[in-house]
Amino acid sequence: MTSTDRRTRHVQSVLLGLALTALAAFAPAVAIAQEPPLPAERGVAYGGIVVECRDAQTGPVAQGDARFSSMTFSVENDSALPVMVQGRSYGPGQEVCRLTTDEHGRASTEDDLLPAGDYRVRLVDANPTMTVNAPEQVARIRLQGQMVALSGGASFHAQVARGSFAAKVACTEGGTAAFPGLSSADGARFAVENRSEGDVVVSGARVAPGDVACYLTASSGEVATEGDVLPVGRYAIVQADAGTGCLPPDGTAYEFAVTADGEAAGLGDDCAFPFTPIRGDLCFTAAASPSSRKAFVPFALISETTGEVHILVTDENGFASTQASWNPHGRDTNAADVLLDGRDSFDVVEAQVDRMWAKAGCWFGKLPSGLAVETSEDAGALPYDRYTLQELPTADSGQEGLIRMEGIAIARHGALVSLGTLQGSDRTLAVAPDDANGMQDNVALPATARALPSPEPAGDAHVEAERTPSAPQGTDVRASGTGNGAGDNEQERPENEKIPNVAAGDSQGSPAASEEGADAREALDREALGGDAVLSYRTASVGEQDAEPEQADVQKSASGPQKLAKTSDGALPASAPLLLAASGSIMAIASSRRRRAGAIAAGPRLPRIAQGLAA
Repeated sequence: MTSTDRRTRHVQSVLLGLALTALAAFAPAVAIAQEPPLPAERGVAYGGIVVECRDAQTGPVAQGDARFSSMTFSVENDSALPVMVQGRSYGPGQEVCRLTTDEHGRASTEDDLLPAGDYRVRLVDANPTMTVNAPEQVARIRLQGQMVALSGGASFHAQVARGSFAAKVACTEGGTAAFPGLSSADGARFAVENRSEGDVVVSGARVAPGDVACYLTASSGEVATEGDVLPVGRYAIVQADAGTGCLPPDGTAYEFAVTADGEAAGLGDDCAFPFTPIRGDLCFTAAASPSSRKAFVPFALISETTGEVHILVTDENGFASTQASWNPHGRDTNAADVLLDGRDSFDVVEAQVDRMWAKAGCWFGKLPSGLAVETSEDAGALPYDRYTLQELPTADSGQEGLIRMEGIAIARHGALVSLGTLQGSDRTLAVAPDDANGMQDNVALPATARALPSPEPAGDAHVEAERTPSAPQGTDVRASGTGNGAGDNEQERPENEKIPNVAAGDSQGSPAASEEGADAREALDREALGGDAVLSYRTASVGEQDAEPEQADVQKSASGPQKLAKTSDGALPASAPLLLAASGSIMAIASSRRRRAGAIAAGPRLPRIAQGLAA
């Protein structure tokens, strides 16, 4: 080997050594850059974890009265190898520590508690206002002093605790969910108002404090939410509208609170929403003919919903009413029901009708349980319902011409439904009186409490007398009359408007006429009226009528302006419009003529004339 070769190899060796030396010096520097500096006493990197709890729907602000404090999180070793924490080894899957949130919903470990590795964090316990159904997360610690933040967008979004509401509804009359008649609480709506500190989310809608969170509908004796829909918080429930056939709500707000998940809030076991049924009354006058009333006749009043039936008996004027002002509800309540004798059908009543039953109180209130609600003098006798009025046949009346009316609606609280004057089958023959008892304006003439309309067109007064062919001398003669008599407080009417007729029938307790039948008196001074509307009367006997047979079957009309002259004995002429009746009865008939303007002149008040007749 030459000297040149030796020098070349030497240079190569030196260069290789220098390269190896440089490489050896560079390799530790690279290793230090890839791994964090380790504490000399431990030899491994340590870090920590920060957790935060939020509402799954409202984020950092809790719903209602919920809170984020006292939420407990479990930190478990999720690495492949055991880790040493505070001198203790924890294998894979073992719980290393627990964290509990403060009032802001935050919790954290020290920044050097957990060795480098993976950790699974789960929400394992919650306060009563929240639930533990937040998804779990994994924290990875790689650097010395690293704090893995499971907060902000990475927070634990927990579901708020939710509860329900349920309360009973009850009828104020029976104290249960059973209602009389057709009334019911079903369908009544209730508004649930948010009275919590914060917003709540109900059925996907965010509701601020003071706003209505939801509406509930009463059904089957209860008002309730459909499951746990109300977040933890305070609420007030108010009845928004009435049920079927019940009085409107009074606006009372009932407060309740949901304090835990799955809690069923309510008003208490002994409390229920009160519902007051609508109650009203009816009245009617029963007539056998335009001049005859059905006195002391039984009528069945039937609830078309429940079938409850009670008996009303007309008084001596053919009038009946369910009002407490007419017959107190608590006085001999439904005493006339004995006429039914336990039967379901309305056969001929064989028993004698007691006149005292016309003064017995009437009250409907039978519940499905068979019990009946207590009577009240401050409410109507008839609950919200439809009723049928059926005259009961008696041994005297038979089965013909019985009055029947269906579908009578009681729908207004405290209202009086006046059926008017009824005659025959399914007919209302006159508008009901305005006064409560139907007799106020006709106290002195009970047999003519209200006139029945005549089928003939309104015109001048006329009279038609009828006599039974077999009637012997001295027996009663029936008579009927119609006329355009001016009633009480009569106002001027258009010329083409029909005027209610006034008819008079037999009246009990009237002054007796003379046996000769010639005694007659005028009820007012016709001369002073100057031919205006008048109401006259005359008593007569069959003997007097027989003396003038041509007037028995002839209809007389008084038309045009005329004055009635007296006979020499002071009686009215036979041609005057009269209403004939048996001796000893009072008879009245209205006669009028039209003024030039076509209006009906107002005549004297009927009670005043009646008083003049009785004088």
